[in-house]
Amino acid sequence: MSRRVTTISLCEQTEQIAKNIPGSFSSWIRMQLLLHHTLEGGEPIHIQAPASNRQYKVRIPVGRDQFGRPVIEVYDTKRCNPHSTKGKCLICWPPHLTIEEHTLEIARLVQQGIYDPLCEGAEEE
Repeated sequence: MSRRVTTISLCEQTEQIAKNIPGSFSSWIRMQLLLHHTLEGGEPIHIQAPASNRQYKVRIPVGRDQFGRPVIEVYDTKRCNPHSTKGKCLICWPPHLTIEEHTLEIARLVQQGIYDPLCEGAEEE
């Protein structure tokens, strides 16, 4: 997403509140605008658009080799990076699970041969 510089005016109270926002205030404002857009009925927007930027990979044990060592597969979730400085994408990482719980669920599904439903259609955007 390209960025545009916009200025905002704050009163004394909102200026004090803004000082307590952790990290980048601009990043926080962008996230709040995306959330507001979605809450108002707009189509959810990924934090890392386009789809080619959504390449978060997880390492999944898929079995053992002949010596009993775990065989690890690197799986592209086609999700936004949950540790991005832009924040956690609520489309890719819904709040009902932590990032770790999502990752474990993805691993469980992949081990069963079921690919992550959030990946379906990710290339179409």
